Amino acid sequence: MYRRLLTLMLLGIGPALATADPALQLQEGQWEISSQTDALGTSGSAPLTTQACYSKEDIANRKAAIPGDEQCEVADYQTAGRVATWRINCRGPGEIVGNGSLSFDSATAYHGEIELRVSMPGQAEQRLTTRYRARRLGDCPR
Repeated sequence: MYRRLLTLMLLGIGPALATADPALQLQEGQWEISSQTDALGTSGSAPLTTQACYSKEDIANRKAAIPGDEQCEVADYQTAGRVATWRINCRGPGEIVGNGSLSFDSATAYHGEIELRVSMPGQAEQRLTTRYRARRLGDCPR
């Protein structure tokens, strides 16, 4: 469940987080998102790189773009200058709670971190930290 959530978050978080500074409004187009997840007490996962096409509508409507599903709720979304923060809480066969932050580097790049506490039935609790970077590659493929 948490791998799926992390993938959804990394694909959707960029356009989801608008900034109050118009100069830093993300540009629509094809984006590359690279991430690395570390679990407390491990050496970390292999880096993951994926791509997503962000439309003007995705960027303008953070509710539509914030990842998750019917089991997840994003709350306390706030922006201050170049930084956005939020909380996430997912319930299902287990529970995932955490915090995220994102820093806008420019209209074509951002980076951030998501810290999660994952509790699954019959398993020890895990603490995960995912660090990510994204950059605009160009226009979306047609």
